[in-house]
Amino acid sequence: IVGPVFAQNYTPLNGPYGGEVYDIIVSGATLIGSVPGQGIVVSTDGGSTWAESNTGITDFYLRDLEKDPVSGKIFALGNSRLFSSSDDGAAWITEASSGFSGNFLKKTSSYFFILSPSGKLYRSQNGANWSLLNTVTSISVTDFETTSAGALFISTSGAAVYRSTDNGLSFTQLDAGEGLNDNYVYSLSISGSTIYALANNAPYKSTNNGGSWVSINNPGLTDSFFYGAIQSVGTSVFIFNTSFRKTWVSPDEGATWSAVKFPLENFGPDYSGNIQALMAESSSILYVGFWDLGLFKTEDGGATWQEKNEGITGHNAFSPHSLAYVPANNRLLYATTYPYGFYLSIDDGASWDFVKSAPNNKSITGFKQIGANWYAFGSGLNKSTDNAQSWTEVNDGSIGGCYKLLDALVF
Repeated sequence: IVGPVFAQNYTPLNGPYGGEVYDIIVSGATLIGSVPGQGIVVSTDGGSTWAESNTGITDFYLRDLEKDPVSGKIFALGNSRLFSSSDDGAAWITEASSGFSGNFLKKTSSYFFILSPSGKLYRSQNGANWSLLNTVTSISVTDFETTSAGALFISTSGAAVYRSTDNGLSFTQLDAGEGLNDNYVYSLSISGSTIYALANNAPYKSTNNGGSWVSINNPGLTDSFFYGAIQSVGTSVFIFNTSFRKTWVSPDEGATWSAVKFPLENFGPDYSGNIQALMAESSSILYVGFWDLGLFKTEDGGATWQEKNEGITGHNAFSPHSLAYVPANNRLLYATTYPYGFYLSIDDGASWDFVKSAPNNKSITGFKQIGANWYAFGSGLNKSTDNAQSWTEVNDGSIGGCYKLLDALVF
C-alpha cells in the first residue's frame, strides 16, 4: 500500500501516544482527561497509563471538565452536549443537549455556568435546562474561574478581567483602575482567597476579591513579557511562560521566584508549545498538557518532567497522506503536522519513535512515494532514497513551493 492506509478490518495500534489533552482533573484516586477525538481517558496509576472511558459519551470532542463541589459528580462539556458521571468517569449520562454553546464550564454551590470564547454566559440550576444569561464582552475570552464564595472571574485578551458577585447577572470590569495594568490577561488561578492573573506585562494577585491588584513581578522573575498559564496551589505559584520556554515557581505567593525546568526542554529549542491543560495536585505534583505533544508530569515541583501519554492518542492529522506504509521495509510513517517531525513504527504500530532531528525539524504534513523515492512534505520538502531510513532536505520553503516541486503529485 502506498500513500494513505485503508483496511477492511481494523486492529488498534499502540499509539503513537500523545496529542492534545484539553483538560485534566482529579477525583479521588482517578485522573480524568478529555482528548479531542478520543473522548474521556482515565488513569488510576498517577498518569502512567490511560484507558478510554466513553460509556454513554456521544460527543468525543470534549472541551472542559468540572467537578461539582456539592454533589461530587464529574461534568464534561462537549460541542453541543453536557455529560455527567457519578462514578469517577466510569460511565456517563447526557445531562443536556441544547440551550448553550461554549468552551468553559464552571459549577458553584448554586449554579452551573457555561461561557463561550466570545463572552456569552449561560446558566443552569440543575445542568439540564439552560438559558443565555449575559453577554459579558465581545473581546476574546482566555480563562474563566470561580471562587468558593461564588464570584465569577473572566480574563480576556484585550479587556483585562471581568468579575460578577451576583451569579452572573452583572459584571464589573477590573483593569488599570484596580491596579491591573495590562488589558491582555491570559490565565487565572485561585488559591483560597487569593486570585492570580497572568498578564502580558507581569503576573498579578488580588487578596480582596479583585478589588485591587498588585504586580508580583518580584525578585528572581526576569522575563520581560509573558504568555502562557499561571497555577497556584496553597502558597506556591507556578508560571509557564511559553514565550521564553521557562517555568517559574514562587513558594511565597509571588514574593520571590526561581526558575525550574520547562516541560519541553527535551524536545529542543524550536518548540515552546501552546498549553492546553494544567492541573496541580500539590506544590510538587503538576500535570501540563501541550498541543499535540500530550501530557507531562512533575513530582518534584518542576525540577524534572516525564511524558505521561501511554493510552492517549489525540494527535491531529490534517492530510489524507498523513499515514503512509513503506512496503520495502515494513515501516509506518505518521505525520501530525504540528509542531514538527513525524512518528515512525517498524513493528506494525506496536511502538513508535518520534523523528524530529534535522532535516525533519519542520512541520511535516504527509508523505508521497514517487518512483523509488519517498518525500515528506509540509513547511519544506525532504527526500529519502533508502525507503524512509534517512532523509535530505530538498526545499526549505512553504508547502506551496513543495506542490510546485512535486508537480507529479496528485492529491
